Amino acid sequence: MRFLLLVFFCVTFQLSFAEAGKPGDVAAKTSDYERGVAAYDDDEYELAYKLLRPFADKGDTDAQMMVAFMLSDGHGTEKNKTEARQFNKLAAEKGNRYAQNNFGTMLRDAEGGPQNQEAAFGWFLKAAEAGVSEAMISTGRALQDGRGATKNLKDAMKWFERAADAGNAKGAYNLGYNFRYGEGVEKNNALAKKWFTIGSQLGSEDSKTELNKMR
Repeated sequence: MRFLLLVFFCVTFQLSFAEAGKPGDVAAKTSDYERGVAAYDDDEYELAYKLLRPFADKGDTDAQMMVAFMLSDGHGTEKNKTEARQFNKLAAEKGNRYAQNNFGTMLRDAEGGPQNQEAAFGWFLKAAEAGVSEAMISTGRALQDGRGATKNLKDAMKWFERAADAGNAKGAYNLGYNFRYGEGVEKNNALAKKWFTIGSQLGSEDSKTELNKMR
């Protein structure tokens, strides 16, 4: 009897572990899924769309995000921004941080549906808090411009710095620009030069241009 109980416990644990290990929400990462992701990474979008669409339809958030990208740009399938927006929304609502950023962008730019700056800011903030550096930039810009949120230059600078610390060249450039031209902060050429230098090292051509102007 003890042996049977032990076997039951082991099997149950293995099944639970397998379920917990599934990336996404519904679909297991089968060979088709892995082939789809590999094709996506290699820009073989027609194959990627064919393989990943069924997983997106079943609710896998990573597949939904990739399918949304392909639909938005017409890669591997006919362009359909309305459907792309819907897939990003579905994945965003289930907590996919990259889809949250993408959905925010579509809301901000009125892609695939009406513009909604307030909702866009909310999704950018969620993604930024989850560590997406591009969302940190969008959050900072929204706060700096008062677009979809109450203008708050101090918080905008904090988000730009977080993005820069995460290796995002745009964050460093925005910090340098604001210090250089006194956008929301007192002008400070030393700090401007510091952030433009960091931005240049991270690959920002705009930062390099500003540095040359300061020489």
